[in-house]
Amino acid sequence: MDKITLFFGKQAEGVKYHWLPLSYALLTAYLDLDKIEVVVIDERIEKENTTSLIDKHTPDSILFGISASAGYQLRRSIETAKYVKNNFPEIPVVWGGAQVTALPQESMQEGFVDIIVAGRGETILPRLINGLKEKSLNGIPGVYWKENGHIQGIPNTEYVDLDSVPSWPYHIFKVKEYLNPKTMAINLTTTYGCPNRCGFCFWYKNKSTWSAFNAQRVYKEVKYFKDNYGIKDVYFLDSDFMADIPRALEIARLLKSLDITYTTNSRVSDVALLSESDFKLLEESGCYTLQIGLESASSRMLKLMSKNIKLDDVEKIVKNIRATEIVPVFSLIFQLPTETLEDMKVTHEFVLKLKGLNPKVAIMTTMYNHLPNLPLTRLAVKHGLILPENMEGWSTDEYIKSTSYVNKPWMDEDFAREYELLFNQLFVDEGGGINLCQNMSVLRPELCGESVSYE
Repeated sequence: MDKITLFFGKQAEGVKYHWLPLSYALLTAYLDLDKIEVVVIDERIEKENTTSLIDKHTPDSILFGISASAGYQLRRSIETAKYVKNNFPEIPVVWGGAQVTALPQESMQEGFVDIIVAGRGETILPRLINGLKEKSLNGIPGVYWKENGHIQGIPNTEYVDLDSVPSWPYHIFKVKEYLNPKTMAINLTTTYGCPNRCGFCFWYKNKSTWSAFNAQRVYKEVKYFKDNYGIKDVYFLDSDFMADIPRALEIARLLKSLDITYTTNSRVSDVALLSESDFKLLEESGCYTLQIGLESASSRMLKLMSKNIKLDDVEKIVKNIRATEIVPVFSLIFQLPTETLEDMKVTHEFVLKLKGLNPKVAIMTTMYNHLPNLPLTRLAVKHGLILPENMEGWSTDEYIKSTSYVNKPWMDEDFAREYELLFNQLFVDEGGGINLCQNMSVLRPELCGESVSYE
């Protein structure tokens, strides 16, 4: 039997429970698992030493696969890739995920990268495995490699409707190791891609057409985890769960019989299509929060981010949802390039207006985080941001700190001082700037635990 080994690195320290790395379930959906053994080494949950597991499984693997995004996880992935290259140089190290999809050519310059799979890989992986066995990777979309010192490969332009993908092999995971016994919460992905093109988001670069599981399939997935693992709460970790409203409402009708709770993410323009009775249906099906991307109430900043939303729609949402106990959690992004104090004040005034319309409104504040090869990142460069020169630069302490509240390059000393004072006054001292886990601890304390993590 053939074997592949897949590695998933830590995303933070000190977190006990984690979300399933579902990208690997999608990635391996087309493999014949009667003929190919898939070993997932997720160092977040492994009880055995990670290095020992790598030493055990890598030598007889066709490839060693890594999926990573910028930040701490990328650091651990680079360290692991170097270890594999040094100790098992004959085994190709194959990279996928957000980082290399955004910067495939740059990533191929690294000595710890042998092959890149840019974009979705589930239909690519079987061909890649065959190509490695036959010693030819020519013509496989999204696969890049070096030959005689030159980068080879063609872009991945293939489209696969997510609903047509075979059942995901969740059994490749040690599912019980991911479950917090206090919450019995699990993450599920039911969509891929995003119909929107926000200038700060990975999906802008990936340009992947939105597609989704049909409602019956979502019901079966949730029922599988309830019947087999006793899950009680689901985080539908989708970029835009509500992009197809009839589908979302049909899912709600089906989930009513399962007696579970859930939360998910969506977009203002989609949620605004829901009526009071629709929100009531969502509540009856177990929905207790909806996380909605607002980002700002400044029309200038919304245009800068290419959000393409209407503030009237936001008000409509908070009015229609107030007849239920569902909490709308609106995300806000601060410290964007060119943002002014007036932009912040406008956003604060709008938040106060929303809270006046519906006291249950909650706010999640985040600081602008520059990601590779995006419009907002290019704007930030024009205003003083210096981008990392290589993959390791996207994993340094400096980069990791830049994702939190630190003075950005476009903020001079006087402005930074004023900005921090105003931010603390408007969004911290009043308690409006609490993060998601704090929100959850207030809204549903029995569900707040380490499994309520973005990992």
